[in-house]
Amino acid sequence: MSNHEDRDISILISIIGIVLMMVVPIPILLLDILLIINITLALIILLVSMNSRSFAFSIFPSLLLYTTLFRLALNILLQRKFGQT
Repeated sequence: MSNHEDRDISILISIIGIVLMMVVPIPILLLDILLIINITLALIILLVSMNSRSFAFSIFPSLLLYTTLFRLALNILLQRKFGQT
């Protein structure tokens, strides 16, 4: 398999993992770690997008879509864990 196919498979597996996060209950410690990763990724994306040209950061729309899906999964997890029914 080529490097491009490996990258496509890893993206597919990560998206499936994010969708599974919405269904499978996750322990609180892992949820805290995922929230830290979410905030860190948001800050990295913000800093990179502020310091790069628009042509150099062409992956931005796809990256924004994936991180939004990740944040949505975290919000669903938090509502299921701590939200009022």
